[in-house]
Amino acid sequence: MPLAHFRKHIAPSTAVFLTFIAALASLRALYEGTFPRLAFLAMPLSNLLIAGMAAVGGGLFLWRWAAQKSDSIWLPTAVFLPLLLNLLYLPQTAVHPQFGNFLLFTSIWLTALLTAHLVQPHTPRWQDALFLLIYTAPIYLLTMGRTVGKADSFEFQVVIPQLEIAHPTGYPLYILLTKLLTLFIPIGEMAWRVNMITASYALLALYLLYELMRHLTAMPIIGVLTAALFALTPTFWSQAINAEVYSLNSLIITAALLLMAKISREPSRRLPFALAIVLGLGLTNHLTTVILLPTAVLTLFSARKKINLRPVTLPALLIAFLLPLSLYAYLPIRWQALHDEPMGASRFIEWVIAGRFRGALQLWAWLHDPARYTVVARLLTAEWTLFYLLAAGIGLLILAKTQWRHAFALTLTFAGYSFYALNYYVPDLAVFLIPAHLIIAILIGTAAAKADRSAILFTLFALPLFARAGMETWAQLDQSTDDGLTRWGEAVLALPLAQNGTILADSEKIAPLYYLQRAEGMRPDLDILVLPDEAAYRAEVDGRLAADQPVYLARYLPSLHTIYYLRAMGPLTVVSTHPLTDLPDGINRISEAVGELTLIGYTIEADAAIAEGETAVTLYWQADAPVSRPLHIYMRWQNGDPINRAGTHPVHNNYPANAWRDNEIVPDFYTLPR
Repeated sequence: MPLAHFRKHIAPSTAVFLTFIAALASLRALYEGTFPRLAFLAMPLSNLLIAGMAAVGGGLFLWRWAAQKSDSIWLPTAVFLPLLLNLLYLPQTAVHPQFGNFLLFTSIWLTALLTAHLVQPHTPRWQDALFLLIYTAPIYLLTMGRTVGKADSFEFQVVIPQLEIAHPTGYPLYILLTKLLTLFIPIGEMAWRVNMITASYALLALYLLYELMRHLTAMPIIGVLTAALFALTPTFWSQAINAEVYSLNSLIITAALLLMAKISREPSRRLPFALAIVLGLGLTNHLTTVILLPTAVLTLFSARKKINLRPVTLPALLIAFLLPLSLYAYLPIRWQALHDEPMGASRFIEWVIAGRFRGALQLWAWLHDPARYTVVARLLTAEWTLFYLLAAGIGLLILAKTQWRHAFALTLTFAGYSFYALNYYVPDLAVFLIPAHLIIAILIGTAAAKADRSAILFTLFALPLFARAGMETWAQLDQSTDDGLTRWGEAVLALPLAQNGTILADSEKIAPLYYLQRAEGMRPDLDILVLPDEAAYRAEVDGRLAADQPVYLARYLPSLHTIYYLRAMGPLTVVSTHPLTDLPDGINRISEAVGELTLIGYTIEADAAIAEGETAVTLYWQADAPVSRPLHIYMRWQNGDPINRAGTHPVHNNYPANAWRDNEIVPDFYTLPR
């Protein structure tokens, strides 16, 4: 085929066709996002007409503009190839707007990025940073939790606002820096602010990864694409949208690798000190930063002549490294303030070195437990697949031939974090491999930089990873609709609970209650506790009631009915030493016999405060005579099926009717889906 014919007919037609696909995908996204207001977009003929006009007008114009800016015959057309991503969703009959929108957004972003670099191969840093921010920030923001999280995330969301002390190792850098930055965000719940700042650490880490790739490959577009791919790796993504230390850890590791790469090339005496400070700061955020120390020492040693590193400067470097460690002084200072007692040297050391977790680190597991290799290999392949791991291996070989010092530094870092994972027995092992995933992304980008027309080929090569992010990762990680039981917690703390009472919660309910109290200032008078076992809960109930302190349960606790009087207050169970004998004010009074019980009153909350889309009902029961057997309550809308098919004992399944005393009134709470 003559090249002139390709340029004149085939190339523009291909660009128009690919734009046509994107236009159809855009119309589908518009229809699904506004349904049913734009119902005419469901008609095929109107869609084809609108998409065709957009493709001929917009696609052809963009192709001609790009063709004028490039001497290549096929590159102006190749930049439209990412639009093929939309074919993964466009033919599907099932409605999955999240997947379709992600593919559409990604395909347009990739096309715009390739076009920008086609027009100007050596783009300014601000432009690449803007491209990276435009792509990654919305993904993180749209999948980020809006309120209280779970486990360590919940802890940090509570600890940071109050400047308390987190679990070992204390993480003073993350706590102090995040607390400072929350002061500059005047809107939103504290949990959301902490999540936002954590995401900003991840975005900064991605920008430094771009800078590192630009330094290694001298190809800015490869840096943007590499950073975008790393941003979509499931584990890094999951830590970027939660209040956790690992995005800040990734920022520090990337900064250290960038400084080491520059030290190997630039005769600067300032860079070693910057590296020392960064590594010291890293140790105040996560102790695994120690894994970088051998790489840093070898980098400085190999570049000692270039940077004029003399023995007399070593003490200054050591001081630069140790100075950030003074942040650990935060622990004893705050301990004294919070507990009104000294922390003590032994407790301080145990806290900093995470002594309570030392049993999880088995330094000889790599030798005695071959199954650990399978575990680590599975975590790596789950993130990348064998195909991309092979590409990373090729990238390492390429880098070893051209920049062996960088190749050695990356290999040593990868080996260090992989070795740590081999020997560390924890459930969340994946997060400790994030630095290894970072190295893999760098090596994949390095391999791509050596290919002819590398930006186009790298984009096509990476399309499966972009598609996986939209098809699987987004759905797995999306926390945007999870309120973390915050609505439930707000409703509970808004109840007329007695002053200085105690709420005994389970491990799920403690998070919203404790967060709302500590971070948002709701009901500071209450003691909100979670305890290790039923015996501890029972002892707490007995002790508090003996001291005449009100007790509320936000969990099931058996056998209390044999000693105490129980009644529902919303979703809580009131435990009392005396019965309720008078019907409270504001109750709808009735007298309806229901078997052996009498329903003497009720309240209805049409829109339940504790749960959206539900109606709350409180029933007030009384037994006219002792009940000889346990009775089950079944709740249903009129003419509907019971929502609790197995039936429940009254008062959240805690108070069988045969345990009721004479003339006792028993409030009983239920919710029904509207």
